[in-house]
Amino acid sequence: MKIFEKIKTKVKTGKFKRFYLLNFCFLEISIYNCKRKIRFFPKERFVKDDKPIFYLKVNRDIDDTLFCFQNWIDILNVMHRKFCILCDNKKLEKKILKNITFYDTDFSFLKSKKYKKIVKEQKIDKKWINACFAHLTVFDVAVKESDNYFWNIDADDSFFVTDPKSAALILLRAEEYAEKKGLDAFSFDFWATKTAYKHWSFGITYTKPRKDWFLLLEKNQINWNDYRNLTSVHNIDWVFSHLKNIAAVNLSSFYVDKLYFIHFGRFLGDIKNAFIAKWENGILSHLILSDIFKYPKAKFEIGTPEKIIEISNDKILTGRNGISYYLKLQKLPL
Repeated sequence: MKIFEKIKTKVKTGKFKRFYLLNFCFLEISIYNCKRKIRFFPKERFVKDDKPIFYLKVNRDIDDTLFCFQNWIDILNVMHRKFCILCDNKKLEKKILKNITFYDTDFSFLKSKKYKKIVKEQKIDKKWINACFAHLTVFDVAVKESDNYFWNIDADDSFFVTDPKSAALILLRAEEYAEKKGLDAFSFDFWATKTAYKHWSFGITYTKPRKDWFLLLEKNQINWNDYRNLTSVHNIDWVFSHLKNIAAVNLSSFYVDKLYFIHFGRFLGDIKNAFIAKWENGILSHLILSDIFKYPKAKFEIGTPEKIIEISNDKILTGRNGISYYLKLQKLPL
């Protein structure tokens, strides 16, 4: 660990520098639209906007973290949206500042708060406590700072296999649907189809802070015995699944036909959770299991339209076109 470190961040239209003493940031200088801002001992700040804010959660420092995170920054640039970065890993924070190209300087870093009472009452597994803290911090901050919808994104390992313009269209259409139907939360189909809609999960989630979420969690403790035949994982995602199952909240999931999606991780060491998926003609395929290992249970029938919502793929780069774009990003010959 360096005692003193000056980090200059790449910004398309502006300048951004941070100065660290060990892991403590004591000075931040930014220039944007010819305006210079100097912050000594910069505290957490919350970006403001009339449009929904994106909360980009990054804590997994794996080979593909920066690749995924840069893609989300590119998507948000297309959407002209503001964002906060929730990161509890100081080494990764510095890595992001050194390697990511931002489009302006109006972003901030947040840290997770501790919600020990909820963790204890809901009996969250030790492995999933930090993830629980991160998700709840987003809810806590977003509700306090705005009465608008917000996006909660796992930005370190999620990737729509399409270009940023198409990904932006997907998210905008998801926003429109969620607001029209009055959904409390609308999440991309990580687990809904694969569990016959028994498990709703976070990952890429659009949420309206219309409810007192913390009061709901306090009054509706999950009985894990009711789910023992479905999961051995006790995390906050399953707690929200329980809230959905008892009709305490109105949650739904969405997908895009012919779209490929990558959830990065240990593709062979953790093959169930790290996956490449495709939705097509009413079927979700876990492609590593189905195409490489020929696993017979790697294809799942997508639920009824009322449960798992299809977002239009009109004018969206899908299928082989999406793959071609991905290979180009990876600098592989076509």
